Amino acid sequence: MSGGGGGGRGGQGGGRRGGAERAGRRARDRRADGEGEAIARLGGALLVAFERRHRILRYGPGPVQALTPPTGLEKAYANGGIEALPGLPGGRLLAILEAATAVPRGARSGVSKAWIRGGGRRSEMIYARTGSLSPAGAATVPAGTGAGDVLVLERRWSLLAGTREIGRAHV
Repeated sequence: MSGGGGGGRGGQGGGRRGGAERAGRRARDRRADGEGEAIARLGGALLVAFERRHRILRYGPGPVQALTPPTGLEKAYANGGIEALPGLPGGRLLAILEAATAVPRGARSGVSKAWIRGGGRRSEMIYARTGSLSPAGAATVPAGTGAGDVLVLERRWSLLAGTREIGRAHV
């Protein structure tokens, strides 16, 4: 590395800075806003579920809109929010939490909280997980045999071993 004023990668060490830093404000950690975990197409819009600061945003014709969060979503761990978000027939939406934090007995319960919304109504339900697996995604079966059924991908993950098991559930 040369001793010039170029700095390191990503603007570190006195190199070029982003607009927020140039304006004298501290750049904030964007991860605090969460990561997009699930996406669904509903009508002409895309709905994205975020973790950490749990929410569902609607991207579609017009400005981005925040949907009213399901009751109990605020009880989810920062990294245990909505992981599965398939669109359902009739313009409905299913949301399933990854973690079991929003239910009595938590992880020992073997269930995750889930919600269906559509037609001006909301329903709360319980998703029974397979053993120690957690929901990791979901999709609705398109037209044909099984149309409208929901397939849920489940997995178990650990920091030391990574993804250990993958299973599928039919809802």
